[in-house]
Amino acid sequence: MATQDIPERVTERVLSRVDREGTCIVSTYSRGSHGYAQVGWQDRGERVVTLCHRVAWIAAHGRIPDGMHVDHICRNRPCINIDHLQLLTHAENSAQGGPTRSAKQTHCKRGHAFDEHGVVDNRGSRKCLTCQRLRYHASKDGAR
Repeated sequence: MATQDIPERVTERVLSRVDREGTCIVSTYSRGSHGYAQVGWQDRGERVVTLCHRVAWIAAHGRIPDGMHVDHICRNRPCINIDHLQLLTHAENSAQGGPTRSAKQTHCKRGHAFDEHGVVDNRGSRKCLTCQRLRYHASKDGAR
């Protein structure tokens, strides 16, 4: 099964399991290490996994053309708001990367808002204070 052939039951689940964060519609599905919400299902005995923002795009616009990527305008990786998504080529998507893209991000890869909780370090990339605090407390708890 191609990941663009998404069963209706999976699409319905993805579109119903969301929270609102400002104008973002954020998937409550688990996030991979890359920060994107992902959904999985069984098809003919095989496990299929895809990203929730791709499910939302396909539900609204149909298949994603070969060579195109679904990009988040809002920079909030678990967001599935169709108005916050656009199609880009790999080259266009890569060209938007780097420090300028990081400076435009509104959320960290785990979905924490970059309002008063985010800082810009001296290289122009953002660090999430919420994530840093969680890591600090987890290390302190593990040291006991």
